[in-house]
Amino acid sequence: MEEIKKIFGIDLGTTYSCISYVDENGKAVPITNIEGDRITPSVVYYEEEDSIIVGKEAKNMLAAEPDKVAVFIKREMGKDDFLFNGDNPQKISAHILRKIVQDASEALYTEINDVVITCPAYFGDREKKATKAAGEIAGLNVISVLNEPTAAAISYGVNVDDDQIILVYDLGGGTFDITMIEVKEKEIKVIASGGNHQLGGMDWDNALMEYCAGEFENLTGVSDILQNNETKGDLQVKVEEAKKSLTGRKKAKIRVIHEGIAEVIEVTQEQFEEITESLLNQTISLTHEMMNEAKEKGAKYSSFDKILLVGGSSKMPQIKRKVDAEFGIESRLFEPDEAVAKGAALYANNQALKAAVIKELIELGVNNEDIATDSRERQEAITNVAVKSGISVEEITNSVETKIINTTSKSYGTQYGEEPNLMVKQLILKNTDLPVSAKETFVTSVDAQTGVANDIYESDFSDVDIPEKNAIKLDGQNLIFDKPYPQGTPIEVEFLLNEDGMLDVKAYGGGSTLNFQLKVMGVMSREEIEAAKIDVLSKTVS
Repeated sequence: MEEIKKIFGIDLGTTYSCISYVDENGKAVPITNIEGDRITPSVVYYEEEDSIIVGKEAKNMLAAEPDKVAVFIKREMGKDDFLFNGDNPQKISAHILRKIVQDASEALYTEINDVVITCPAYFGDREKKATKAAGEIAGLNVISVLNEPTAAAISYGVNVDDDQIILVYDLGGGTFDITMIEVKEKEIKVIASGGNHQLGGMDWDNALMEYCAGEFENLTGVSDILQNNETKGDLQVKVEEAKKSLTGRKKAKIRVIHEGIAEVIEVTQEQFEEITESLLNQTISLTHEMMNEAKEKGAKYSSFDKILLVGGSSKMPQIKRKVDAEFGIESRLFEPDEAVAKGAALYANNQALKAAVIKELIELGVNNEDIATDSRERQEAITNVAVKSGISVEEITNSVETKIINTTSKSYGTQYGEEPNLMVKQLILKNTDLPVSAKETFVTSVDAQTGVANDIYESDFSDVDIPEKNAIKLDGQNLIFDKPYPQGTPIEVEFLLNEDGMLDVKAYGGGSTLNFQLKVMGVMSREEIEAAKIDVLSKTVS
């Protein structure tokens, strides 16, 4: 019997990470780590130069050696100016990935190479490419980078019989996504996404820390205790535990220790909700913004049938109360810690079965790889895969026929105009179905022209023309022609976004493809990734 290549799904979270796979019964199953937990703290402790500790033990070192502990690294993805202990966010994330993959491999007695990694729907091109780079540095083959709400919807949609429009309210440890998704038989389609990848449960923790610091000052007269890294690290762990406690209890006590002085701060559930109310209101405002964008894609998207609450921070009871009251629909807390990883595993399994059928089609001499189109050759290929693998024809057919349609979370374009009125013409607009491409034609302005400025921008706006100040420059290098061109020669620039929402740019002129390489700021080159991989894999991770 020929085994289908197993691809694992990983939820690389800001505060916790999880890995899942699809078992022999077709069920998505989270894999426990060596400590026996299904989720692993996304915390990295640099114990020694060649020894890295990840997870619960690393988190426990926040109070003792905070300067050697990296936390909330997902918020730094795509930033080219961030280093911790000499490592950039991609390398730090690679340590986390190595830990959870290593534990999963030992639990299943199998080598893990191929993975789907999830990321916030609101991540742009450079954050997604940085996420993929992290996986590659960890020695993994990253099949896809999948949006977290889409993964959650896949996990939910496998057991849904009727057509539904759902909102996925995803409040994680460090990011917030709100996504409208249409679930049909054999189709999961993203309609619109919004959110803020700098808003999440850690902000609730920070608000509670500030409250405790204020109360400590009232009791002792000692101020600015959070400027002390040891005090802050210790309190960081304690307020998270208090926050969890307040999901089911009316009050919690937090022992604050600073330079030998200790005080117990009592906080009630009501007080906690009051000091974090503005954060919750931000998520509601972002939800309304996304819904307004969804309405522009059709009248039927002006309402929805269900709300799924995912992400560990959505367990806070005030989240459900507020969401239910605001939208008049009772929300459902849907496997908040595991739905994303399980959905990623289901998506990964779907991709693996499709790849197996495509391989069979090629062996049958069929060049057309559009396996969504029913044909005699496709049925023969599906039957061959079923016979070789022992997987049912029905399961393989469902995977082949199921469509997952994502949208771009950002708009992309090029700069035009002159200072001080620089503008960006956006060729691909936010919430456009993926994959997508768009072209813009320019002409050379002088004879024997050898190049042209080609600035690439990303934004959160959906207008075709926006001021340059409202966009983020991804690339600012010159487009160098393969030879001089006369004045008036058309130069065509093509933007391509793949199924994962990652951007590639090509240019054409004089009948040939020009030698243009998009270099996104904050994204590592192939050479940098390989060098980082050698360094990361040389260290022991536990």
